[in-house]
Amino acid sequence: MGNIQSLPDDGQWSSKISMEVMEKYLRPTTEYSLKILRQYFERYRLFVKHNPLLVSEIESALYWISYLLATTRFHNSRIISELLSSCSSLLTLFDDSLLRRSYGLSSTNQQNTKSTIYAFHLILQFIEYVQVFVELTAVQLYGRYGKWLVISIIEIIKASIRLLLLFYYQQGLTRRQYLTPLNRLHEFERFQMKHKFQPQQQQQTDSSSPRSSVDEAIVIPDDDEEVIIPDDDNIVHHNNLEPDETQLFRLKSSGRIIRNIGQAPPKEKRTWLTPQQQQRLRRLLQKNHRSSPTVTQLNQRRLIGELLHILRPVIHLTTGAIVGGVEDHWTPYMVSLGLDVISLRLLQGSNFYSSNDTNLFGLINCNDDKDNGVDMDVDHIWNWSERLEIQRRYLSLLMYLLRSPFYDQYTKQRLLRLISLFANYIPLFGRLCRPLIRVLPEWQQIYFYVWN
Repeated sequence: MGNIQSLPDDGQWSSKISMEVMEKYLRPTTEYSLKILRQYFERYRLFVKHNPLLVSEIESALYWISYLLATTRFHNSRIISELLSSCSSLLTLFDDSLLRRSYGLSSTNQQNTKSTIYAFHLILQFIEYVQVFVELTAVQLYGRYGKWLVISIIEIIKASIRLLLLFYYQQGLTRRQYLTPLNRLHEFERFQMKHKFQPQQQQQTDSSSPRSSVDEAIVIPDDDEEVIIPDDDNIVHHNNLEPDETQLFRLKSSGRIIRNIGQAPPKEKRTWLTPQQQQRLRRLLQKNHRSSPTVTQLNQRRLIGELLHILRPVIHLTTGAIVGGVEDHWTPYMVSLGLDVISLRLLQGSNFYSSNDTNLFGLINCNDDKDNGVDMDVDHIWNWSERLEIQRRYLSLLMYLLRSPFYDQYTKQRLLRLISLFANYIPLFGRLCRPLIRVLPEWQQIYFYVWN
């Protein structure tokens, strides 16, 4: 009976000892490990901050190592190569995030973007970087059916997030590069200049001495301080594009807003633009802002075109599941090609895009309503990143020449014959082309997707 009564005491005693061990050894060890990790992370952040170009070289070297491994023949070389390639891309994404925080660019980069939208873009970018590695791993572990199951899950997740961004958050055109890479050289030079000349500017401000022309030439202005507009061969500088309300008045008969001559600014500060033109100019400059361009809101026609582009991978995979194959049947191939062509036609309708869109002052000076039957409103014009995305989609139509089944029946023999001709008759091309001939069938099955 005494032993039975002592059992609870032994349990309490053992739990007490475990708590003492945790308090005495485990918790201090964990806190010390976290402290060491924070110190190493801070050292790495400072290294990236002061050596962004060296970090870029390391990332590029890691990527080229993955490319060299892809041409070798040892076991699992393809999976290792894709792992290194994914790590290189993720490292670039992580280092860009550190540099934005170190250079104070986080608020600028996300001034018109909610944190939720940024998180969705980050998820999509992460999926793009690791998708091929996940697919190859699925093939290695679960075979062909596991590969298509993983691909279907990934594409459904991507389509769901894109639809949410399109309809709920009104993010407009979907881009392949969800997060714009940081221009490290430019931002590093700006950081060095600000760090170097900020004490001089502070001293000049404290002493209230007039700033010399040399200082004005050295200081780098922010994007919102000065706007440079190309006008044929001349460059006009506008430091103040928004006139004071006291300089304007509205005509009673027409309601048109014009300037008050008596309160006009000095000649050297005049822009010689009407208030309507100034407003249009501000919208156009914000539309093509270097770091945070304004998103073009899609009308019904463009919205349908973008919807077809987002749903195309899912429709292609669904069609392949219905007919019993994706790579061997023409039906999924033709459905995907047709959706791409229709989507681009809807996005690039003649009613909303004109060859005169590159004429800056033609846009500014056009009427507020219509110009020769074509809507020239700034809101209907793609910004620079959206124009690049449209051009990329047009070029991606050429990839259908390298996708099955068209590649297997028409392109394969002609392409291999052309590469062999270069390898046999052009000096030094043999060392480059023969490894390409060996790995081309595998690359065609892995990279030349119809759904991606």
